Order: sequence, then structure tokens, then C-alpha cells
Amino acid sequence: MPAEFKLPLANFNDDPSFNFIGVFWQDAVAGSIAFLFMSQALIMRFLACRSVEEGRKAAAFNVLLVLPIAAVAVCCAGWIGRGMVTVQPGVLPADVQADNVFVLVVEVLSTTAGFGFFVAAVTAALMSSVDTYINASAAIAIHDIYRPMAQKLGLQKPESHYLKMARIFSVVATLLGVLAAWMFSLFQDLYSAHAFFQSTITPPLVACIFLGILWPRFNTQGAIATFVGGILFIVLGRIYPYQLIAPFAQGIPASSAGNAPYTYIGALYNLIACFGVGILVCWLSNKNRQDTSGLTIWSLAKARQTFKGSVPNDRPGSVLKKMPWQINANLPTGYVQVSPQQMDLLAAENHDLVYVRDNRTWLGGLRSAHARVLVGDVRLDKIQVSADIAAQAHLLPQRPLCVEKEF
Repeated sequence: MPAEFKLPLANFNDDPSFNFIGVFWQDAVAGSIAFLFMSQALIMRFLACRSVEEGRKAAAFNVLLVLPIAAVAVCCAGWIGRGMVTVQPGVLPADVQADNVFVLVVEVLSTTAGFGFFVAAVTAALMSSVDTYINASAAIAIHDIYRPMAQKLGLQKPESHYLKMARIFSVVATLLGVLAAWMFSLFQDLYSAHAFFQSTITPPLVACIFLGILWPRFNTQGAIATFVGGILFIVLGRIYPYQLIAPFAQGIPASSAGNAPYTYIGALYNLIACFGVGILVCWLSNKNRQDTSGLTIWSLAKARQTFKGSVPNDRPGSVLKKMPWQINANLPTGYVQVSPQQMDLLAAENHDLVYVRDNRTWLGGLRSAHARVLVGDVRLDKIQVSADIAAQAHLLPQRPLCVEKEF
């Protein structure tokens, strides 16, 4: 490959079509935050973890291992294609489009059956991502918008109704995705469409998320102003790029191609505009500060206490393994009951949160549930489980349990 293709980073700012500093603000900052903090498909995967500790492990594993492997996998076809063009001219056209490199390289390097296998694998991966986002969109629409509105209006609807509405929202989300794909096809290439989305749509959301997480003073007025005012400044930046975006361009020359002279660095201007509007409005409007303890990163202890309903119990304890159990219809909903000796082993107190699962670890939590624990009689020879926990965890009567205290 040519020497410039072996460099770890692009040139800092001399190429308006692709430069390090512009891509840094667009992808490394706005794009990374969008992927890790906004992607509902990723967030729901973290929420599926059995505890906050496990979620943190999953996030670290994702950032330190999975994403680097994914980056190498995505780049391999381009590296191989560039090597073919340089070392063996004629195998691939010298002016091959970047969007077509993967298909052409796979076609050259594999048999007909292998080519079909790779295309099927890519299609399956695409379908997996698409249906995950469709399900996430339907879940958000039902649980965060439709169900609260129905409850506020006093409408009592069965679960079958919400399932039907979730299907309708899934169809709507799919149609919007098709429309977005058509809009992206109007761009010169896929990365240009990606750059436009990340630098234009992401900044208002990023500003609201980060200010809400990090700044206790951030309020509703600031969030609304961030969206409305931020979008206004973004539109003005598209209309007057030389007056508004150029001061933040950090030496990047304006491009003469298309109607957007600053393709990537616009993300920096948009981020500054959105953060600036949100901070300014909060400083001017939030004179009577509301209690936001438990809602920001600085008050996680309060958030844990609010979630549990009492002071968290972080005393280290043992895990109860291979424990026989039975359903106790007299237990309150969401509870399990253990003997005093087992309570001491868990280092637990009444109403602490515990994790109950099938003893087979290889199931990966498929048969598990979160519950609260109560101390029972000293003569208890089996763990008592409420009927709803047994049903929720899909526990099997002939299979022993593991019980572990959370906090």
C-alpha cells in the first residue's frame, strides 16, 4: 500500500474531503457519544445485564475488545483492495468506489459458494441490527410515550392492546428507516451521509444527555432550548457556513464540491452552539434550583437508595449454590425467603435485593430474576419463592437455585 495509507491517522487539516480534526469531532466525539449513550439497541443490551457491576464489565469489554476488532474487520476489505490495486493492477479497477470495495474483494478472493456465504453473513448482521433498532423504537414508543399518555387520560388497556400498538409502531419505524435510506442515497457516498447525520442530528441530543448527566442545574427549559435554539443555529450554520463554521474550522480549507464547504468540522460548531444555548438558558432560568440528587453522576449513592427504597447493603457475602426450592403462595409478590443461617451467609437483611437463577451457569441468566429477600423460620430446608418470581424466571422444580445478594 502507498505510504499515506499506512499512517495511523489522516492528515490534520489540509484535505477538506477527509481530515483528522474534522473526523475527530464528528466521529470520535459526537459519533462515539451517540453510539455509547444514545443507541437504544446498545443501552438495552446493557440493561439486560444482571447488575450495574456486570453492565460496567460489558461496557469495558465492548470498548476495549469488541470495538477494536470491529474496526479492523471493517477496514480489512479496504486494505486488501488497496493492496490489490497497487500490487496487481487490473484485478480491481483503480477508480473503484469505496462503497463497492467489500463486495469486489470478496468476489475476487472467494468461490461462488464463499461469496454467497459472505453476502448472507453481511445481510444477517444488517437484519440483526435493523430489527434491534425497530424493537427498541417500539419499546420506547409504548413505554415512554403511549402507555403514560393512556394512563394520564385514564384509559385502561389490556396488554394485548399494547402489543398490537407495538406492532404498529414497528411498522412506522421501518417505513421511517426506508425513507432515511432513500435520503442517504442522495449523498455522494455513504460516509458523507453518515457525516451529515452525526454532525447535524447528534449534537442537540449529545448536549442534553451530557448536561443532564453531569450538571445538576440542567432543567427542562434548558433541554427545550438546547433542541430549539441548537437546531436554529445548526440551520444558520448550513446557510452561512463561511460566517459561522469557518471560525471553528481549525485551518481546514473550504471545499468547492457540493453546497457544504465544511463537511466534518461542522460537528464542532454544532456542539458548541447546542451546549452554549443549554448552559446559557439554565443559568438565566434556574434561579430556584430543584432537588436533582440521584439524577446526576455525582449522586449515584442517592440513586441506588431511591431505586432500592432503603439504604443499600454492600456488605460482602457468599453465594448460595445448589439450593432446593419450592413455591410459597403466602409470600408477597417479588420475594424469596431463606433461613436465618442462609441470611447470614448472604450478609443480607430483610428486603435486600437478590439475584435468583437456575444453578446451571451456562444458561447465562436465561432462567433468572431479581427479587427481594425475607428471613424465615430456622427450620426452613428449602428456599421459598413467590409464584410470580418462579414464573418470571421460568424456574424448573427439579433444578436447584443459586441466590446472590445484590445490595
